[in-house]
Amino acid sequence: MRTSRNNRALLSSPTQRRPWFGAWILVASLAGCGGDGGLEPAHAGSRHRRLVLSPAVASEHEPRSQIVASFRAAEAPGWEIEGGDASLCYATREDRESPRVLQITGEKSVRLVVPGPFEAEAFNQVAVTLISPNPLQGVRVETIREGAGRRTPARVLTKNLELVTVRFDIETPRSADLAVDELAVEFLAEKIHVRVLSVDLIRKPWRAWLGSAEGGTLAAGGEARSAVLLSSLVPLVAELDCEPGWQLELSYCRPPALIRAVEHPVLRVRIEGGNGTAIERELSAAQEPGDPPRWQRATIPLEEIDGPGAVARFEVATAEGDAGESIFALGEVALTRRAPGAPTVVLVTSDTHRADHIGAAELGVDVRTPFLDELASRGVYFGDCVSSSNVTRPSHVSIMTAISPRDTGVNTNVDSLSEGAWTLAEAFRSAGFATYAAVSAGHLGRRQSGMRQGFDRVTWPEERPRGSEQTVAELQHWLGDAEGLPLFVWLHLFDAHTPYEPGEPYDRLYYPADKDPRDPALPELSYQARRQHREHRWLRGVRDTEYIQSLYKGEVTRLDDSLGRLFEEPRLRDAIVAVTADHGESLTAHGVYYGHTDLYPDSLHVPLILAWPGGPQGLRVERPVQNTDVGRTLLDLAGLLGVEFPGSNLMTESDPEPRFAISSAGFSAAVFDSDRLLILQLRARSVNQRDYKAHSIEMYDLADDPGCLHDLARERPEETRALRRQLVEWLMKGSKERLLASSGVQYLEDVQQLAALGYATEVAQPESSQWFDAGCDCAYCRE
Repeated sequence: MRTSRNNRALLSSPTQRRPWFGAWILVASLAGCGGDGGLEPAHAGSRHRRLVLSPAVASEHEPRSQIVASFRAAEAPGWEIEGGDASLCYATREDRESPRVLQITGEKSVRLVVPGPFEAEAFNQVAVTLISPNPLQGVRVETIREGAGRRTPARVLTKNLELVTVRFDIETPRSADLAVDELAVEFLAEKIHVRVLSVDLIRKPWRAWLGSAEGGTLAAGGEARSAVLLSSLVPLVAELDCEPGWQLELSYCRPPALIRAVEHPVLRVRIEGGNGTAIERELSAAQEPGDPPRWQRATIPLEEIDGPGAVARFEVATAEGDAGESIFALGEVALTRRAPGAPTVVLVTSDTHRADHIGAAELGVDVRTPFLDELASRGVYFGDCVSSSNVTRPSHVSIMTAISPRDTGVNTNVDSLSEGAWTLAEAFRSAGFATYAAVSAGHLGRRQSGMRQGFDRVTWPEERPRGSEQTVAELQHWLGDAEGLPLFVWLHLFDAHTPYEPGEPYDRLYYPADKDPRDPALPELSYQARRQHREHRWLRGVRDTEYIQSLYKGEVTRLDDSLGRLFEEPRLRDAIVAVTADHGESLTAHGVYYGHTDLYPDSLHVPLILAWPGGPQGLRVERPVQNTDVGRTLLDLAGLLGVEFPGSNLMTESDPEPRFAISSAGFSAAVFDSDRLLILQLRARSVNQRDYKAHSIEMYDLADDPGCLHDLARERPEETRALRRQLVEWLMKGSKERLLASSGVQYLEDVQQLAALGYATEVAQPESSQWFDAGCDCAYCRE
């Protein structure tokens, strides 16, 4: 477990809280649940203790990355150019002593082909050193053998680069009998102007494939699991503190990028007890020819192991005479004791789900959500919950860390959460819970998001986002593996996000069957609506906005049905459950057809339902809350009061405090205080045919104007100044040092998928140390 706690410094002193009318129920539910952060006998004797694996010998077989072949442009190595022009020149025009480089120009796509052959087993990474005066939409490498090519994901270079080395991991079968005929480097941009200095073939050390020697996550068979790597040259060992009824459990697979085509190794596990007893198992990774590597599970009972000092040894055995190195990935290695009644905690985030689109909200929207209504009837419904951002990844990061986007530094869907963060999944895992995540959109599940940390297992769609049925099915497939173990689950559903395509029977559930939404006899939409409809292929030709809103309702009912089926699982009937959303949806409000590009309540007011065994039933809470406190609440409800995690328990009362939000890319910020909302534009921008001036403000009275149609900034100057001062002071307490964000690699495929989901205008924040310039003398600040 990582010990870094970068977010600790971001926490202010805890809010003074006092028990409220539901506190006695909370206290009763926590009694005997192990408030020290461990799992006590109240959890029916289930145990889940992860093992720390360390090398059995000195790590002399962990070399640094080595360049096995280097090709320089100045040496004119016979490179070929496809789709563009090339010439040799100096790296800088002013310096004739600078290296000679290959200047490549063209449009759309140009390929640089490096002829081979190259031994496939000799390298697993290609590094391209280049200068790019212009940003590049993508750079990728293709390995070609016998006419067939295999491409790496395309890296995005978003800045003008004086000199950069871009590295590409190569995942091709490796064998001394195989050879790569040629390499191709492809450049993608409207106008291509790059200068290539070199192309290097690199042997990357095997432990680096997980990001660190201590482990990481490894994807195989459509899912990622927390893992460490085991080499045939370096066995791993772990000390076992065995108790009666314990067993050793693990997952294992062959890492797809590190498989040699001619090898057939086996995984050996040997457990030696302090009394001299021993257990040995051989585990094969054999599978059907042509099938991709997949995770397999093994359970080893430990009844024969007695006494202290037991040790487990893991090693890879290869065929006699095989001098090559073989690698296994070991995941979920733990001592377990399974027992009925193990606790289950489920966090559901319904992406883009407005607060009023739940029947239990009773806000006048005709939408059928029988499962969520039933959950609210046996739990607690919060009527005034807002999110911390209007965009998916920043909001989810704040839910998972209890830290505002102001301080995480994750403000767009391409920002990554750093490994220094302490997440809700890590908090549950530190208390002995198995941790599973099933998400419906790739930009939350892929490694570069940073959202995998703390989860034993993660599943996500590789291509376009998937429906709730598929994601729920993936999670149901796993539940048996956690039977009898404490379990924390994060389930992310993407149905309510554009495009609204719920399919039958949901597509006509809220729209007359005999009505044509594309009927040319219907009144024509406004120019602004037509323009935004053209941007969404699925909206083209639609003239009736009621039809589009009916599709949104259909998506909500569809995900509710999926949740209803999931929670029929016996394991989940007595779970501690939280359902919320990352943000809402505008649904034509403020001229947005259809998205969540602003900080009005349409985009920030989200559902929140809590339910747990022994908790209050049918309780409605109208006290203002924010869903960044969901994590702390779930930990407390699970009896883990002593586990470190920031935030406040939603089931304790505190004096109402202002709630703050930051928009996508940090364009604007907002403060909710009582029934008032103030929005401050931090930067100038133009969106949805509307121009926003830097530092301009809007102020609304939500009690009289919940739709934010009447700006009161000039009518109530004193209130407006006080709210603005409050928001600016909050902004000034933060910084743009991106304390929990990492400069993750961007890939063209990810950017294209995000653009298809309406995030094409998202841009990174400009470099600045502060969110707001307190010394600004613009007209708005003077006023």
